[in-house]
Amino acid sequence: MIHHLKRYPLLLLFLITSPLQAERKHFSRSFEDNGNISYQNAVASYRKGDVLVTLVGSTHVAEKACYDQVQKILEEHEAILFEFLGNPADLIERNPKAMRQLEQSSGMRKHFSEMLELTSQVEGIDYSDPRFIHADFSSKQYQEALAEFKKTPAAKKGPDPARMAEVMKIVQQVSPETLAFLNNRGRKQPLEGAKRKKFLAEITRFLSHPHLIRGLKPESAVIIGARNKHCLEVLEKQIAKGRTQIAIYFGSAHLAEMEESLLKNGYAPEGERKWINVWTVAQPDQPAQPKAEDKPKEPLENTPPKKNN
Repeated sequence: MIHHLKRYPLLLLFLITSPLQAERKHFSRSFEDNGNISYQNAVASYRKGDVLVTLVGSTHVAEKACYDQVQKILEEHEAILFEFLGNPADLIERNPKAMRQLEQSSGMRKHFSEMLELTSQVEGIDYSDPRFIHADFSSKQYQEALAEFKKTPAAKKGPDPARMAEVMKIVQQVSPETLAFLNNRGRKQPLEGAKRKKFLAEITRFLSHPHLIRGLKPESAVIIGARNKHCLEVLEKQIAKGRTQIAIYFGSAHLAEMEESLLKNGYAPEGERKWINVWTVAQPDQPAQPKAEDKPKEPLENTPPKKNN
């Protein structure tokens, strides 16, 4: 089974790093409404005394409107802890060139933003805001953490067979055209019209499939767990400095465990979980309809949490 998955290396990369969540604590989902299908990320807030922490799901590529909404939410906070594996000096110094190079180092991000005519995360969000605080590993820290993990018994177990079987079921539901696009880095022309709609509709259902990312690859103990721990240590340092309105802007795959950690540490949910459309597309062979945010079945995020007086 693993041999068959090797035919789709780019798909596996995206699967391992994408925001697939357990059904019990999801921070991403598909949302269907009037012939449209939207891929959505969650925004959720938690309070402990005077401190309000807001978890904001990030996506490497999205429609510009998504980043516009996220930017407004982030700007309501005193500090924004953000995810990016890389040299913190480049990021903290707000070096746009370095950040673009970091972003383009992932073939999948570049591939998606260009071929699907979506906006890249580093283009859609203003990381030059001094309130942005790097809360992720540097490249060196990440490699060191992986090296340490490989010495543990857990590293020798390999992928969970049941979860790998689940991966194969998901892969088999994706059309050959979508698989071909996922694995074609050399494509020069964007997907347009019906092809783009079909791809986005399929990949939305694929990404939103309830799944435990930890079951796919032992290294997720570092990819998710160790990086989350580091971020929450940065959070505590910001609270110690007196900051009480803090956003954590990390990939949705990280947020279920972050939520669990916050709850264990005495935080309580504040308000309802809200949703932001990452992208919306008319389902194949369906007439175009008003977007989900125009006629929602449940509330979408439009306004950020208010600051305390």
